[in-house]
Amino acid sequence: MKLKKVLIVVILFSLLIGLVSNVTLAVVNPSTITGNNSRGINPSDLSVNSNTSEIKSASSNIIAIIIACVFGFILYVIPMCIALKRKHPQRFPIGCLNIFLGWTFLGWVICLVWSLSNAKSEVQISSNKYEDLARLQELKNNGTITETEFEVEKTKLLR
Repeated sequence: MKLKKVLIVVILFSLLIGLVSNVTLAVVNPSTITGNNSRGINPSDLSVNSNTSEIKSASSNIIAIIIACVFGFILYVIPMCIALKRKHPQRFPIGCLNIFLGWTFLGWVICLVWSLSNAKSEVQISSNKYEDLARLQELKNNGTITETEFEVEKTKLLR
């Protein structure tokens, strides 16, 4: 169980690193990277821009990209969260499939349907020992079980 938790943390951490790198790459302006000199960087492009409207525009773009990435990530992991919340018996495979194939729309839909499916829980036999004793007595009276079988089952129930 501990290995599963470690694996989930590693996967979520790698997704976070990917998110940060994508935001960083989206913010970088390609015109500042290329230049006319042999090293590829033009020193005049590295000067501080005093135009505040461009700075405000860049910061609002960064904020919009971060908000979009956060909402996208939340939407991406919804099937895994549903499976965890419902304590689905197959929540670990659902989470793995969601993380590795959720980027495809079909994989995400499969995870969502799987997490919402009714997982068959273990069938519980009557937990009332008095009803079970009455049922055993009826079986003994019908001749279905013998007296010794009745006594063995009765001692099992009364433990």
